[in-house]
Amino acid sequence: MSEFRRLGEVCRKTGLSGWEQARQCGSSGLAWASRTALLVVVAAILPSVCAAEEDEYSTFLKAKSAFDAGDYVTAAARFDGLLGSALSNPALAVECHKYAGVAFLFIADKERSERHFYDLLSLDPDYELDPLLFPIEVVDAFISVKSKNRERLEEIRRAKVAEEERRNAAQEAQRQSELAKLAQTFYVERAQKSRSLLVAVMPLGAGQFQNGHKTKGALLLSAELLLAAAATTSFALHESLRRKAASPIASGSTLERYEQQEVATRVVNQACLLTLGGVLIAGFIDSLTHFHAETVTWRLIKEEDVPNELRHRRGKNDSAQPNGPTVSLKLSGLGMTGQF
Repeated sequence: MSEFRRLGEVCRKTGLSGWEQARQCGSSGLAWASRTALLVVVAAILPSVCAAEEDEYSTFLKAKSAFDAGDYVTAAARFDGLLGSALSNPALAVECHKYAGVAFLFIADKERSERHFYDLLSLDPDYELDPLLFPIEVVDAFISVKSKNRERLEEIRRAKVAEEERRNAAQEAQRQSELAKLAQTFYVERAQKSRSLLVAVMPLGAGQFQNGHKTKGALLLSAELLLAAAATTSFALHESLRRKAASPIASGSTLERYEQQEVATRVVNQACLLTLGGVLIAGFIDSLTHFHAETVTWRLIKEEDVPNELRHRRGKNDSAQPNGPTVSLKLSGLGMTGQF
């Protein structure tokens, strides 16, 4: 029986966990330190677990309980099974590889123990076993795995450093992009227009067009033209029928028909005129309600369309990183800039 198996058997038969062995070999302060280390590991894992990770952690605690009880065969199997389920928490994976490597070492399965130690170092090439928590033979075995795979672990370490540098470079590029957006200069043009009160009271939607209400102006224009045409047509028909009804040579039935048509056209004419008057009044009221003697509009313009003398130029004393965007205003041929 190998040295590690005898060590595991001693731990199992005496019913002492790794922490209790440390207390027996050392002092009560050593046990306090080991328990504190376990609490630190748990505190690092718990805040990041979600519902699925809670199941992973429960399985980890069961495997850890078997390890503490000295049942290293069961502990090794449980840790091995947990690692086979693709753990989502890297810190938990590190702990599982550590205890699995120690458990397999205690049951004299050196090959699988070294594999778990190597997998642990692949996740964290700078990891060190605490000699206060594990026997010196376990620590020596862990150091041997690290020495044996020094070149490969160095490659992993360089890859992790390069990945971290790429991540930092991407974050810095994003930060610089955001700063460039904040430092961008926008140019806007102020246009002031004066409106005529005379146009506001003109028919055919002129006031609406002046106020910028093009749809409303088009509707009023169409309605007023149609009503005016209908009123003119009905008036012309009415006059024609009235002259025919006054003819002395027409028969009685014909005169009666002319009189009826004349009355109908007169009613239509009056209806068209009343409707036209209502539409005109409504148009005047709407136009005057929305009338403003002066209006100011702002338009975003391209920098190449701005005269050179009006463009904003950063001076030597300006800060390299402005507090916010710069807005340049073009006011009646005068340039004005400001920051906010």
